[in-house]
Amino acid sequence: MQDVRVRVALTNSRKPSKSLVTDAVISNDATVNGIPPGLARELGLESIGATAVQLGDGRIERRSIYGPITLVIQGRTTATDAVAIDQGTEPVISLLTFRRLDLLIDPEDQKPKPAHPGFPEGIARMC
Repeated sequence: MQDVRVRVALTNSRKPSKSLVTDAVISNDATVNGIPPGLARELGLESIGATAVQLGDGRIERRSIYGPITLVIQGRTTATDAVAIDQGTEPVISLLTFRRLDLLIDPEDQKPKPAHPGFPEGIARMC
């Protein structure tokens, strides 16, 4: 799957009045979500920690983690966080977060679609 762009609503989960809609990239390679620091400031997000991330060019850097974030794509909602990415880049939605929303990329038109129309399904293993 190639990277796909989508409209996404981002909200500061602690301050719901801080919300915006923007374009984001769904990345097949990313395992964490990414947000430019300026966008994190606009949402009033706080750094909740830091982690090492591997960048596209292979470098590993320590980056801030911002959250909590409520993320909505096509009416499907999840709670998440995001690492700081370079200013001036689009937010990145990891494939893991995208799948948590029970969305897939249609291989023919490369657009998001529900895996289970009507309502999202999740898998929880109860032991």
